[in-house]
Amino acid sequence: IDSIKKTLKDKYYVNIDAEAKAGGMAANARDDEANMLASEASQRQKESEEYVRQMADQARDGEFEIRQARIDAMDEGVDKELAQNQLNYDRRKEQNKRLEREMLDELAEQRIRQMEDINPYVFKRKNKDGKWEDDPGKRETAKRDVRQVLGAEDLSPEQQKRLKEFDRIASEAREKANRDSLDKMLEDVLTYQQKRLKIEEEYDRKRASLYEKDD
Repeated sequence: IDSIKKTLKDKYYVNIDAEAKAGGMAANARDDEANMLASEASQRQKESEEYVRQMADQARDGEFEIRQARIDAMDEGVDKELAQNQLNYDRRKEQNKRLEREMLDELAEQRIRQMEDINPYVFKRKNKDGKWEDDPGKRETAKRDVRQVLGAEDLSPEQQKRLKEFDRIASEAREKANRDSLDKMLEDVLTYQQKRLKIEEEYDRKRASLYEKDD
């Protein structure tokens, strides 16, 4: 083998050992660059997803504000009150939805930490000097994959109970507010009818007294 190397070296003036070493270094450099690009791509995707989520929340909040403005412009009455009750309910439901989302995000982070406890190097990489360093892109990709498969059923019994309790409170609050609005409307109608009846009775009494005077 040495004689072959010498022959090739003499023929092409190439240092084969140096070339092999350079090739290995180039391969390591390409791997480092690929890892860096993958990490940067994962970070960009994380930022993009956070931006999309933020825009969706802002759009939803904007819808609530528009509905509130329309309700404020309505004439006083049961229709306005019922519309306000429904808006209050929808806002509570949205708050509960975001709370569930935060819980699942925290659960995904917890699962990733468990993976790191089992294997401290699972989200690390070797740099060009051969030393271990964090690979945030790899970690974010794993966390995103874990988060996508999580649902409300994966939350703790206490968390699920809390979310269900919030839903129950929101529903009961809307039902009570609607009953109060309808009861108030009925009270107003009865009051109007009672006043009308009293006026009719007063009219009949005065009319009867007029006939008595004529007699």
